[in-house]
Amino acid sequence: MPRRYFNWKLAVVLLIGLVVLGATAFGLRQWRRSTRAELGLEAGIKAYNEHRWEEAASNLGRYLAV
Repeated sequence: MPRRYFNWKLAVVLLIGLVVLGATAFGLRQWRRSTRAELGLEAGIKAYNEHRWEEAASNLGRYLAV
């Protein structure tokens, strides 16, 4: 019966791929959160200056939630 072996090259490649995928997902999440916060701040200030209080509160709340 042939002896089984562990494919180290495959394991290393899969591990590197998993690390890259995780880092990419984390980076995209951070980028999306910061972009969403900036948009919420801009829209909130604009709505506040135009005396649209409900919309301003909603957008500024989105900014503060980050």
